[in-house]
Amino acid sequence: LKDKCILDMGTGTGVLAILAEQLGARECFAIDIEPWSVENTIYNATRNRCTKIKAIEGGESQIPKILFDCIFANINKNVLKEQLKTYADSLSLDGTLLLSGFFTSDVQELCVHAEKYNLKTESIHEKESWALIKLRKLISL
Repeated sequence: LKDKCILDMGTGTGVLAILAEQLGARECFAIDIEPWSVENTIYNATRNRCTKIKAIEGGESQIPKILFDCIFANINKNVLKEQLKTYADSLSLDGTLLLSGFFTSDVQELCVHAEKYNLKTESIHEKESWALIKLRKLISL
């Protein structure tokens, strides 16, 4: 993540944004619809001496109009499907999108949906009925 611009959607405690900064990200945006999550992210970032995290309250409409090298989206399947085009549009070419927060039974549906937006599935990780999908943005399929 060194020198990368990161978006952490559904940030919760801000742990992924904090880790990204600790791993050398140049800029991190941490967005959540819950006000207490934004407050918690600010608190945790301060405690971890992070200075590159911008905590933002809101949903996809609050995503800055810039291109991200990597996007983390830890949200339920229906929200991920609804917002996948926005994530793809916000991702730089060859950028990475990590989706999590859904069940293993939802993997195939999300992978097929992602293909519509030139997102190629690179890997799938599963643990105790939860899943993570790593996608890469292509120029074209």
